Amino acid sequence: MLEAQLRQSQKMESVGQLAAEWAHDINNILTVIQDSGVVAQRRSAGCRFDKINKANFRGIGARASFIRQLLTFSRKQIFDRRFSI
Repeated sequence: MLEAQLRQSQKMESVGQLAAEWAHDINNILTVIQDSGVVAQRRSAGCRFDKINKANFRGIGARASFIRQLLTFSRKQIFDRRFSI
């Protein structure tokens, strides 16, 4: 029984580490997209880059929600979708 609890705890810790690594990697990608969109929009008078910036903003929200759900799962907490992004 104690050994099973230890294994479960290690699995949940791994999920938490995975979530943190995934968040870091995705954040790096989204930062490049955001910076590129801002620079391109400044260089161009058109507003076609607004879509890039809006999509990036949605990506940031989706990443935050996904990571929050993973961390909630790894801590065995109840996740309330009403407060997610």
